[in-house]
Amino acid sequence: MKINLFISVLTLLFFLNCGSTDSGKLCADKFFSYVINEKYDSALNLMENMPLNDSTSMIGIKTFGNNADLGKLLSAEKGFGFNTNVSNSITTVVLPYKLKYENAELSRQVTIVDRGNGFKVVVVE
Repeated sequence: MKINLFISVLTLLFFLNCGSTDSGKLCADKFFSYVINEKYDSALNLMENMPLNDSTSMIGIKTFGNNADLGKLLSAEKGFGFNTNVSNSITTVVLPYKLKYENAELSRQVTIVDRGNGFKVVVVE
């Protein structure tokens, strides 16, 4: 009886984590799509703690999408693996991405958080 309950709980946790990961991936994919297509206002809307009217934030997003040394961001592809953490009703998902610029390819981790109002990109590092 205890084994069945344990397996049921593990299965439920697995599906909850996969759902969070999929939702987080959709947010990150949309964010990168906006940056690649130079829709910087829309990209800022998907970021947490970024004032929408702040010119410094806009410059940061534009620089991320069109870096003087790396060239223009051409594509972003999710790598293998993920890390999902749920604590105090806050879901944090960390996903590896491969970013392809005109002059370089970089591996980065994208941290996405859902505080109950949908997933938002916290940082790309």
